[in-house]
Amino acid sequence: MVLAGRLDVDWDHLLGRRHEVTREEIEAALLDGPYDFHEDIANRFVATGALEGTFFRLLVLFEIRLDVEGAYVWVPNAFWTPPDGRRGGGSHAR
Repeated sequence: MVLAGRLDVDWDHLLGRRHEVTREEIEAALLDGPYDFHEDIANRFVATGALEGTFFRLLVLFEIRLDVEGAYVWVPNAFWTPPDGRRGGGSHAR
């Protein structure tokens, strides 16, 4: 779905919260994984990426949704987090 361009990112949320994540970084995390189930929200998943040369991880929360054209990946949130698991985000995360 990602390679087919069936990706919808909530840019209003990401930009509003200053998470400073690019579409390319989100796509890389979604394509390369690893993946896990979200701890608190049913039918939501988490993909984890990495920032090359650092220990920061990119967490991409996503769901598989359907519309009239078929399945697509919806990303409501994505942010950088330090390796100790504390929530990061914004420019101060990198």
